[in-house]
Amino acid sequence: MRFNELGVGLKLELKLNSLDEKRGNSVFVSEFEWAENDKIIYIAAPIKNGRIYPVIVGESVDMVFIKNDNLYEVKGEVIGREVRHNISLLRVEITSEIRKIQRREFFRFDCSIPVGYRIAGQKEIDGSKKRFTKSYTRDLSGGGVCIRLKERIETGELLECELSLNDFNKVNFLEE
Repeated sequence: MRFNELGVGLKLELKLNSLDEKRGNSVFVSEFEWAENDKIIYIAAPIKNGRIYPVIVGESVDMVFIKNDNLYEVKGEVIGREVRHNISLLRVEITSEIRKIQRREFFRFDCSIPVGYRIAGQKEIDGSKKRFTKSYTRDLSGGGVCIRLKERIETGELLECELSLNDFNKVNFLEE
């Protein structure tokens, strides 16, 4: 596979292998923008908490993406940062071949299962526990569940959930 086969806006899971031990190794979402050639690509700068995350030139990155229902990984090094048409970009030099990978948590089972959720610890005016907001799952995976939310939940808020397997069996869990 070649980079010119990837579409603009293709979602990337971006793992930064930081040079600074205090920053650690962080995972972000980014997008493929374009390929200058087979060794240089441009990707959108990652966003964290609504702000552009500062990536250091020289940091190595692992990029994972889905193309044609397959999962791929490629490694690179950030060699520049720039802004074009009000879009913050990273210029990345590719340091490995694109390789197809298989990871267990990649499997997602599309399903619509009734689920209730509420922010953990929230109380009604009378002091009783707040009722669950009813919704449905979008999919399940080995790494968790994707729920269709009816309102915006802040990052880091703890959700109390109740997944209805049938009329008699429910699974309760807490998730951030």
